Amino acid sequence: GVEREKIRVVYNGVDERFQPGDKKRAREGLGLPHNRFTVLFVGLLVPIKGLEVLLEAVHQVDDERLLCILVGDGTLRECLEKQANETGLEGQVLFAGSRSSQEIPVWMNAADLLVLPSFSEGRPNVVLEAQACGLPVLATRVGGTPELVTDGSDGLLVDSGDTRQLADGIITLMSDESYRRQLGRGGRESIQKRGLTWEASALRIKEIYQEVRCQYSRR
Repeated sequence: GVEREKIRVVYNGVDERFQPGDKKRAREGLGLPHNRFTVLFVGLLVPIKGLEVLLEAVHQVDDERLLCILVGDGTLRECLEKQANETGLEGQVLFAGSRSSQEIPVWMNAADLLVLPSFSEGRPNVVLEAQACGLPVLATRVGGTPELVTDGSDGLLVDSGDTRQLADGIITLMSDESYRRQLGRGGRESIQKRGLTWEASALRIKEIYQEVRCQYSRR
């Protein structure tokens, strides 16, 4: 294998479009109700994302104030729509379909919580984007997600596939606005402290190229 001292890690950055915004204005622009606790998922509607678990969690929360929005499309959409209908969630789950990348910051600013219930992940940029918007994150502790979310500090982590934990996380954040704000601030501060911008990532890559060039020029 490759020697450890030869490895350099460059993290993804976050586009500068992802900034905290006015929730009321965002909801008005998207035609969303102002009086609903809005949980947002952004990504592909495919089995690995754990969305069937999410809909079951929404069913267990059993609160008409809750609105779950799925932004994205995929092979699982028809099954999820059927699940929502069969469990009486027609008024609580909104399938928004695929949206342009330009719209995603608006959806995030309209939401109260980003949820990522995946069974597997790499290092999901959607978490970084939510944190940059000051949006609290509820995610499963899989893949690289725990590198981005510190449980109880800038988000909440639950076990993948555990419907009850996911439902309890939603209930906790739904019932405690000050805690939501605290987690949202924590995520935003985490992004700022780590300098996770595309400019910073590009500069880091440039530094690595310069380091390699210097090493070879000495030979």
